[in-house]
Formats: sequence, C-alpha cells, structure tokens
Amino acid sequence: MQKSWRNATLLAYSLAILAFLYLPLLILSLYSFNDSRINAVWTGFTLKWYVSLLQNDRVLEALERAARGRTVLSISHRFSRMMAGQRIVRMG
Repeated sequence: MQKSWRNATLLAYSLAILAFLYLPLLILSLYSFNDSRINAVWTGFTLKWYVSLLQNDRVLEALERAARGRTVLSISHRFSRMMAGQRIVRMG
C-alpha cells in the first residue's frame, strides 16, 4: 500500500513538473503559426512569419554562422575525445 501511494505521488509530481516545463513551449510553438499579429486571438493558420523570417538576410547570416560554429565545435570535440580515448588505451 505504501509503495503504490509513493509511486502514484512520484508519477503525479513528475508529470506536473514536465507539464510546467513543456506546455509553455508547446503553446508558443502553436501560436507561432497564428495569422494574427496579436497572439491573444487565433485567427487562422499561416506560415507567413516563417517565410518572412527566411527572407531576412541577417537571420540567414546568423543561421550560417551558427551552423559553422556547431561544425567546428563538433569536430574539435570528437578529436579531443578520440585523443583522450587513445591516451586511456595506452595507459591502460
């Protein structure tokens, strides 16, 4: 009896925390497709905000820089992990 009560409480608490963290993200994502300039009223589905975002040169430049940075960091991280692995194998 005690274990099932604790498990139910833990499950409820975990679900409440996850809802608290993820529901705002879900709501924000849904409202990003709203046709209205004011997000308080849903007026219809649209992709115009994303189209205008991808037509902005500064945004595209920022995305390109971010992709380059991620690539460089990923390569350097893999190289450092490879070197660490070789060192561990040699010291053995």
